[in-house]
Amino acid sequence: MKMKQVGCFIFFVLYFRACPYTNFGVKMFEEFLPLRVSKALSLINTKGLREIRIRVKKPIIIDCGTTFYLGENGICDQKEFALMCSYDEMQDIIFKACECSVYAYMNELKMFFVTLKNGQRMGVCGEVVCEDGKVKSIKNFSSIAIRIAHQIPNCSLKALNYLSDESGVLNTLVVSPPGCGKTTFLRDLCYQLSNKNLVKNLLLIDERGELAPSCQGEMLFNVGEQTDILSFCPKKIAIENGIRVFCPSVIAMDELAN
Repeated sequence: MKMKQVGCFIFFVLYFRACPYTNFGVKMFEEFLPLRVSKALSLINTKGLREIRIRVKKPIIIDCGTTFYLGENGICDQKEFALMCSYDEMQDIIFKACECSVYAYMNELKMFFVTLKNGQRMGVCGEVVCEDGKVKSIKNFSSIAIRIAHQIPNCSLKALNYLSDESGVLNTLVVSPPGCGKTTFLRDLCYQLSNKNLVKNLLLIDERGELAPSCQGEMLFNVGEQTDILSFCPKKIAIENGIRVFCPSVIAMDELAN
């Protein structure tokens, strides 16, 4: 982790690879993954499970810090023993993940993901249908990527002292290569700022439902007692209306490029 001040901004560059502490069970997958796949997942130690990648007629790959194949008996390192998913199974995965209504989830599918019941996000690939330069729908699904969100308590503490002075919390931009923990870092930073009373009200704009995923209104992760969350709202609208309604002293958001 490196810190640099440029003008009125503090830049934090993350180089660490997030090492998940959360132990996620596989029951979260049973409702939509094929039975043989969920059974195989139940045989592995899911602590540290980061990602599951399933492609039609390709070996299923899991990432637990190291990449492995998924076989009938759990982890395997030989491709010929890896489980594979058929085209029909892939379509069924998406159908079940969308709670049997692909149309109801089309707004998310047009952004190539589905938010699962437990708040986790599943990336989706397939044939994209465009009209007038905009994505209209997606069909003939060919692969999914389930990235397991994690909470790493206190991972932002080293940076916390650099982010405020007598005037309050400083303007801060967090940058890093993909997969180095920006979202995990920001999630914990919101928690620390809120629970240590460093801010009075913190507005968290979670445009893609990644920072503070929820299931039926219940937060999957703790982002602080004084944090208000606007999920799946474009940043421009969220900022314009959130400032008027919530009077936040700090606004936090992910994926600034969007």
